[in-house]
Amino acid sequence: MTFKTLALAGALSLFTFESAAALSLDEYIERATSYEERYQCWEARYMRPRKIEEIRLRNEFARDQGLITEQSSQWGIRNGFYPIVDFFSRDRIHLICYISHSKPI
Repeated sequence: MTFKTLALAGALSLFTFESAAALSLDEYIERATSYEERYQCWEARYMRPRKIEEIRLRNEFARDQGLITEQSSQWGIRNGFYPIVDFFSRDRIHLICYISHSKPI
């Protein structure tokens, strides 16, 4: 029983570590330009920012939560990309979307 408890605690700590790691600039760009994320962003277009300032706020919020690096935040702001952060736990990024939500081909 003790072994199972320790194994479960170890597995949970690995998941916690993964979710707490900030996305680097390369990871941010890779996710921002992937077809799968673009399609999901089109599906979630109702969550799109209405003003350019919202892009800055979303990137800075994710940076302040430790989900993305400062470089990723600045790149997203400059290029019109923004993260959609989990509403309840605020510990993971669901998608990285672009301000224009045209349907992907």
